[in-house]
Amino acid sequence: MGKRRYNAKARQVVKTNIDNSQTNEIKLEFETNEYGSTDTSNLLALPSTKRKTKIISDKQEKTKLLSKAQRKRLEKIVDKKKKKENRAALLESLSKVQATPEEIQHLTTISTVQTLGLRKLNEYKSEEVVHNAEPPEQKKFSSIAGAKKRLRLLRMDNADGNKKKKYDPNVIGLEESTDEESGSDTSNTSFVKESDSSIVNENDEIKSDGENKLTKEVNLEKDIIEISEKQIENTRSDIKKINNNENNSKSTKKIVLNYEKVKKDLQPILDCPKTRVVIKRDPKVQVARLKLPILGEEQRIMELINENEIVIVAGETGSGKTTQIPQFLYEAGYAESKMIAVTEPRRVATVAMSKRVAHELGLTCKEVSYLMRFEGNVTKDTKIKFMTDGVLLKEVQTDFLLSKYSVVIIDEAHERSVYTDILLGLLSRIVPLRRKRGSTLRLIIMSATLRVEDFTENTRLFKSPPPTIKVC
Repeated sequence: MGKRRYNAKARQVVKTNIDNSQTNEIKLEFETNEYGSTDTSNLLALPSTKRKTKIISDKQEKTKLLSKAQRKRLEKIVDKKKKKENRAALLESLSKVQATPEEIQHLTTISTVQTLGLRKLNEYKSEEVVHNAEPPEQKKFSSIAGAKKRLRLLRMDNADGNKKKKYDPNVIGLEESTDEESGSDTSNTSFVKESDSSIVNENDEIKSDGENKLTKEVNLEKDIIEISEKQIENTRSDIKKINNNENNSKSTKKIVLNYEKVKKDLQPILDCPKTRVVIKRDPKVQVARLKLPILGEEQRIMELINENEIVIVAGETGSGKTTQIPQFLYEAGYAESKMIAVTEPRRVATVAMSKRVAHELGLTCKEVSYLMRFEGNVTKDTKIKFMTDGVLLKEVQTDFLLSKYSVVIIDEAHERSVYTDILLGLLSRIVPLRRKRGSTLRLIIMSATLRVEDFTENTRLFKSPPPTIKVC
């Protein structure tokens, strides 16, 4: 705003309306000389008080500009009104074209028209035509070839046909054999040979009798069905005898044990570091460490980490999870080729924990460093890296598989911040991808004892529940 001129309000030319009501009431009589001559001043003609004035201002009414939200709201109201008008017009036009109830009675509904099952109906009719057709004359066939097809047709034709036999797993898969089983096998083979000889004889009779071909074929197929049923019954009875024997029970136990061993062997073998790192600690630090409850669980924790990709460590605050587990991993050799990442939800904790772990291990800030937004002391020699959740999320954007790290530790997971939840979802997909590539990634989730079920019972996050260690 520039400087206004001096006394701008008084200098402006404004239209005024003067109130002359008092002056109009005064009666002037110039004929009488009571008020003096014409040359003298007429005091009564002058107003006693200052006249009232009103400034006439030409105020122009400004139209208010509508905001985007107000404009959209008004447009919606207008659209609704238009739709109502169009709907009424549509209903009127439809009522004009609508059929009368008399015309509707003459029409057929869609439900009465057959649309589904036409193909099956045509197939059924064609099969009936085939069955009703006269048999061809002088046609040679073998009674053995195409037996399966004829059996299937017989089952379809018979209204009171036998139901499909259920698969019996006890019939197949026995590796060891006994004397009773071998005896049953010999009896079965002799029975089959007799049936085959009967089939051949019947085939010769069919060739000789050309008129009764179809009837004999049906009888032959029935005999085959009876033979197969008898064989199945014999095998079932033999298997029951085998199961009752003590020797067979021992063999089955051996098979089950072998299966469990094979199942264990089929589990993926994870890469574990082969060399250990020797650390020389200050004796005062070692005494302070021995007071922590997590130090007694070191062997159990490291065994689970070596055997599993995902581990949950639950313990109360002050048990030494954040400071000691990175040291266990460093001693085990997980920081030789790649780094150990530890995420913290707060900036203060990242700085404090990195300094404490470096002091206990007797290392410098170059090897145990921290990184957060606008601050960090990470170098090429860094082995253990403390960082905030957001920093690791940014690294996932550039390197999705997190190829720099061998272990990722998510601390204070029970707080369930947005970054930790997103990280857990991403890491649950990164871990199997790294396994397929041949470089395993360990994920250690550290939380309080109360909220462990959020991770173990979540099947969407982890298909098989990860093992948990409770530090008391």
